[in-house]
Amino acid sequence: MYNEIVDKVAEQLSILFPPELGYYIYTEAVAQELSSPCFYTGFLETSEKNTTVAGFYRSSSLYIRYFPGKSEQPSREIYRVLDILMEQKWIITLDHGIKLNGTGKNGRIEEGNGGRFLSFSLKFNTFSIREKSVEEAMEGIKVR
Repeated sequence: MYNEIVDKVAEQLSILFPPELGYYIYTEAVAQELSSPCFYTGFLETSEKNTTVAGFYRSSSLYIRYFPGKSEQPSREIYRVLDILMEQKWIITLDHGIKLNGTGKNGRIEEGNGGRFLSFSLKFNTFSIREKSVEEAMEGIKVR
């Protein structure tokens, strides 16, 4: 499920910021320097809580980092991208038909690697039921 979420978010990013316009989207760490302008996305953390005997609630925080690259006004470029990310309805459909709605959008500008970049995050929450495993009958047990 996690790989699907990252892939679907990357698909949405490639629609909002097409590679034809020079944007790169990474879902894996790159050994060399990133080509920019680019997005890098992955999970910050996930958690799971049981809700019933067979049910559970899973919360997954996903981050999107945007590196503007060589820009005359990098802060203005970051603000433009932040505006687009905040306005986006982050609804993704997983391969088996489950729809997830991204909530709790949050963005901040950070300093690092010799420049400024945007750190954007959102959450995808799901309620699910675990399939019960069929247990073998307790044959051969004797009661004294």
